[in-house]
Amino acid sequence: MTEDEILRIKTTLSVIFREQGDQEISQLLDEARADAEQTGHDNWDGGIDFFALRLWISPQRFAAMEDRLEPLEKRIESKFARLNVDNGSERLTDVRIVVDHVSTPTAVRLPFPTPTDEARIWEAGKLRLFISHVSRIKPSAGRLKAALGPLGVDAFVAHEDIEPTLEWAREIELALRSMHALCALVTEDFHHSLWCDQEVGFALGRPVPVVPIRVGADPYGLMGKSQAITAADNAEALADRTFLVLMKLESCRAYLTDGLVTALESAYTYANAKVTMKRLTELTKYLSEPQVKRLLAAMTSNSQVNEATGVPEQIEAIARFAKVPVTDALDDDIPF
Repeated sequence: MTEDEILRIKTTLSVIFREQGDQEISQLLDEARADAEQTGHDNWDGGIDFFALRLWISPQRFAAMEDRLEPLEKRIESKFARLNVDNGSERLTDVRIVVDHVSTPTAVRLPFPTPTDEARIWEAGKLRLFISHVSRIKPSAGRLKAALGPLGVDAFVAHEDIEPTLEWAREIELALRSMHALCALVTEDFHHSLWCDQEVGFALGRPVPVVPIRVGADPYGLMGKSQAITAADNAEALADRTFLVLMKLESCRAYLTDGLVTALESAYTYANAKVTMKRLTELTKYLSEPQVKRLLAAMTSNSQVNEATGVPEQIEAIARFAKVPVTDALDDDIPF
């Protein structure tokens, strides 16, 4: 089985468990390095090779769940058995959670994010994007972060998102370990920063998608293989270009879809609601029934959604497409 096929299976499983409220397994799948190990062969029907999905986890996570590995494996197996994971002559039938051996003592000391850490670093329900940049363009990185918010993306900008009382390097490591993707603002002096190179290397090694943005310089090295974006004249246009690249990545699409729903629920201006809704309509076919119901509920819970021109009508159109009954979410007679 190819790496892309294995990544697609792992990401699909993570999304399903997250939607069903099983954050432990969803996080395990997000963080694990995955491959497939052949476990058997059957000559029936031209020959079938059987594989086990191996999930390589850190020594820290292994130590925390060693006594529960078999039940966790069975829960994942029972879920992907329903996905009909069958690639012709290749078939996944088992799950094995194994410890990923470290090569240096330094790797053992790297911190692992707890749910409390993640709640402090990231906004719940959105795609987690780490923005790597040199310090001199921090204001530009901050503007990009703000523009990405209505698009369902919570961006981490070092220096801006770290409280002065917290250990700076540790917070960066925690953000790198829990991000869903990394965006590199490639300036001429990007390579001169050891931090930037290490951040990109960390992302490539996990692996999570890396989206390079040309800000006066071309991406280089392994980062140069990724689809690059040319910086725009304003943060909103650049945020939109970044969103469109992330939207094409299967490992990010589910997080973006849920992030857009979350962004609409918390929209604080009519303009933000319209920006969010524009992209939501393009992802209509990926919305689940619970997500559509959340959109309908947002029409009554958030006046910025209910009163934004065209937004309620677009939500109702999404509900009709998803065959979710449109209730009396909009009622002009409701007193405010």
